[in-house]
Formats: sequence, structure tokens, C-alpha cells
Amino acid sequence: MRRFISIAMVLIIPIRLFGAESTAGKTGMAFLKIGVGGRAVGMGEAYTAVSSDASAAYWNPAGLAGLAETELTFTHNQWLQDVKHNFFAVAFATDKHHFGLSFISNNINGIERRVKPSADPIGLVEAHDIAVGFSYARPFGKTLHIGLTLKYLYERIYIESAAGGAIDFGCIYSPAAFSGLQLGLTLQNIGKMSELKEKGLSIEYFRNL
Repeated sequence: MRRFISIAMVLIIPIRLFGAESTAGKTGMAFLKIGVGGRAVGMGEAYTAVSSDASAAYWNPAGLAGLAETELTFTHNQWLQDVKHNFFAVAFATDKHHFGLSFISNNINGIERRVKPSADPIGLVEAHDIAVGFSYARPFGKTLHIGLTLKYLYERIYIESAAGGAIDFGCIYSPAAFSGLQLGLTLQNIGKMSELKEKGLSIEYFRNL
């Protein structure tokens, strides 16, 4: 039996990027909270301290610093109500510098459109969300990994859209005195979005008048 049992301690500091006050139902980009990767989701999303593959670009960019070779990952979820969620990431490893590119898309089709209470909708609309990230990570000695992700964010529902940016920061620390112990910290989605604004009338709008 090993003298020390490997333990992953996860320190989660929730940062409410899109409104620090109670804004239930008033904010967007909720798709950023959807976990990615079968292993991470299977672990109850307790993945901050053990991120060690290309999906670290989402969970904790510091995990990219532990990669020894190029990795690629893709996941597709098709949920109820025709919600489709996709995640793609590729990570490149060198001796000291590690890079990652990630892409998240979330699409919802068949949203019923109404302008007043009624049994029948006047049409169907769609919602699309996109996040594109560039990650950088590097090790500092054998015990500390630090990473950063820059994100471009975009959302569109019907004829209104918004764009913005965010930053993720993470670190993973492995104390030399405790073999197998890893401490993880990540701050996610620190940034700002513009307000949803109309970008022009669609053909569907006139068809449903």
C-alpha cells in the first residue's frame, strides 16, 4: 500500500462575471457553466486540481503545463429541447511553454416566439452562443504550474446579439513534502459583455408579421 494516498483538493472561487448582485434570469452566457469532457463530468466536475489533458483549457489552464505531447479533444452533447453543446480543444507542448486553443458552441433551435400570451407561437427562433479561447501555461519548477486563458464571447438570440471578452486564471501546486497531493485554484470568466442589441431585422421577422 502506498504510504500516501493521492489526494486532489479543489479550491473553487466563484466569480460572477456578468453581474455580482442577484440577477437570476437577467444574465446570459450560462453555457459557460456547462462542464466538458467525460472524465471531468464523471468526477462531478471536481477537476480543477487534476486537469491534465487538452480540456484543461476549460477547467484550469494551468493543467496544460503538465502535457508532454500534443493533444486534441472533442465532445458533443445533444440534450432535450434540441440543445446542442460542442467543445473542441487542441494543446501544444514544449519544454517550458504550453499553448491551447479551444472552441465552445451552444445552439438552441425551435424556441417559440410570442409577443403576447397565446396558445400558439407566431414563429420559431434560434439562440447561438460561442466562446473562443487561447491558453498559455508554463511550469515553475517541479511544484507549480500557472496558466491563463483569453476568451472571445458571442451570443445571439433571434435578431439581438452581444459580444465581449473574459479571462481565466489558474494554478496547480504540488507540495514536495506530500507525494501525490495537488492543490488547484482557478478564477473563471473575469470580463465583460456588451448588452444584447438588435442587429437588423431578419427575413423571418417579416414573414411572421
